[in-house]
Order: sequence, then C-alpha cells, then structure tokens
Amino acid sequence: SREEQDALLEKLRREGDGRAFLGLFTESSLVWAPPELLSAVALAVSPAQLVEYLGGADEALRTHVLKGCPPRLRADVEEELSMRSGSPRETFVLARRQVLAKLREEAERMGLQPVDARAWRPRVVSAP
Repeated sequence: SREEQDALLEKLRREGDGRAFLGLFTESSLVWAPPELLSAVALAVSPAQLVEYLGGADEALRTHVLKGCPPRLRADVEEELSMRSGSPRETFVLARRQVLAKLREEAERMGLQPVDARAWRPRVVSAP
C-alpha cells in the first residue's frame, strides 16, 4: 500500500544513508507531483499501462493523476476505467513500476530537484 511505501521510505530516511532513498519514488510521489510532470508521465507511458495502473490505484490518487492528463487522454482513460472493475494485482504492480520509472525519468528531464518528492508539496507561508 501507499502507506507502507511511505513508512519504508521514512525508515530509510531516519536509519540509513540519505543518498540511498533519493532516487526512490513511491505512489505518494505522484500525489505531490506538479501537473506538468503528471502530464509528461501520462504521455510517456502507454494508455493501456496507465489504465492498468489507475484501475488498481486508490480513488484520490486516480483523481489526481487524471487531473494532470491532457484532456483527450483523460477522456479516453476515464472511459476505459468506467468499463473495468479494477486491475489484476500482478498487472497493476507492473504498470505501477512503469509509471514510477517514467516519473523519475521525467522529473530528471525537467530538472526538478531535489528528487525527494516531498519538496514538491505546496508550501504554506504565513504572513508576519
């Protein structure tokens, strides 16, 4: 689950060498990814892989990723998802691996640094 991935990443962050986790992307990375990065990822994977992944992803994540898709692709993916009841576990895991690999590639290509996706979270700044 996404929570388990996040817990493992946090454990690595606390207990291990900080460099070990810098290249790791979890599903939470998608939650905090900026829209232009989500769009690039959606276009970089095949529509079939995107559907397989989103078919097994939780609703909040699915909604967020779909918001980042170009309109035509979003419509096609939403239509395909409406005809499915989910994705087989093995197919979902393979598609997730591909989506996260493309997320890493596209983030590097766009020069989004640091790779730690927590830095992508919107920052709330209070006025003095």
